[in-house]
Amino acid sequence: MILNNRFGVITDQEIIQQAKQQCIDKGMNPELLPTHTYRLNAEALAARRAKYNEYIEVIQVFVNKFLSSGSGNPVVITMTDNEGFILDMEGDPTIIETARYLGIMEGSGYSQEDGPSSIDLCLRYKRPFTLIGEDHFHHILHRMACYSAPFHGEDGKAIIGTISLMTNEEFVHPHLYALLCTMADSLEREMVTRKQNTQLQTLNQVLLGTKHYGVIITDAEGQILQMNETSLSLLCPDAGDRDRTKYVGRPVFGIEPIGEYYERVIHGQEICIGEELSLEISGSMHHYILDVQPVYDREGQLMRVVGSLRDITEMKRTEEVLRNTEKLVFAGQVAVSIAHEVRNPLTTVKGMLQLANKDAALRHYDLIMSEL
Repeated sequence: MILNNRFGVITDQEIIQQAKQQCIDKGMNPELLPTHTYRLNAEALAARRAKYNEYIEVIQVFVNKFLSSGSGNPVVITMTDNEGFILDMEGDPTIIETARYLGIMEGSGYSQEDGPSSIDLCLRYKRPFTLIGEDHFHHILHRMACYSAPFHGEDGKAIIGTISLMTNEEFVHPHLYALLCTMADSLEREMVTRKQNTQLQTLNQVLLGTKHYGVIITDAEGQILQMNETSLSLLCPDAGDRDRTKYVGRPVFGIEPIGEYYERVIHGQEICIGEELSLEISGSMHHYILDVQPVYDREGQLMRVVGSLRDITEMKRTEEVLRNTEKLVFAGQVAVSIAHEVRNPLTTVKGMLQLANKDAALRHYDLIMSEL
């Protein structure tokens, strides 16, 4: 592999030779056992292993599958953090024993100061690296082959750590490099999947635990995965018909009247918010608000569809009472207005009669005034 820099291009071999020359310039003796300048104590190692616990669990599963596949190659697979400290070692006991003799064990750190290593170069150049035989500076490692590949966080950019494979030089094969890169990629995907599953479980617990509205969750195909008791009570007012098995594992599209809204979300890529539904139950009308929304993964693929159903029957009844009250208030206001409009001209007539009565006595004056 080659890299571009301001001086042109530099190959992996040139990078390795530069690292070995730096060792010579420092006066390091290749005949001696390799040393590790940095090493974690037991407490620090335990803390970092706890931080990377899920990664370690996943890698152990991968390694066990690889070892049980019967490849026959004696290998050791290690995992480091993003600073180059070994957090876990799995694999062939003989190779592990040899590695420990060389000072390669949990807590050992790889750095540029200790000479070229696939782990240090992998972290520094942010890509897979391989050292085989005499690529190593120390002679005792000339019969070893080491492969390292980085794995990244959720954003796909920041390096979280490395996975490395060590074996005897005689077992070198191109498929080992490909295997390690595939393992790193699978680790990243597995961790993303685990986080998504955790988020979905949390979401499910929060949604399904509520008693204020019914919740129905389906997969991307519309198969009902979960529904809470409230949704059953809303869809089946008769307690004798509330059998969850009638719904879970079956398509939601056949459930009236909510099925068509799931259809619009799943196949029409719509979002249904605030849809009002009315159902006649036991001779009376019941009213609901339905929200149906999609849940997507990082790649934008539909994972789940979550629908919530709220009973707003009482709210509708209250609105009806308020509307009737408003009608009565309006009628009263109209009556007051009419009375005011009638009273104004009558007051004028009354005044004119009083003036006329002063000039000359009017017949039936008292009767007229009493009526006004």
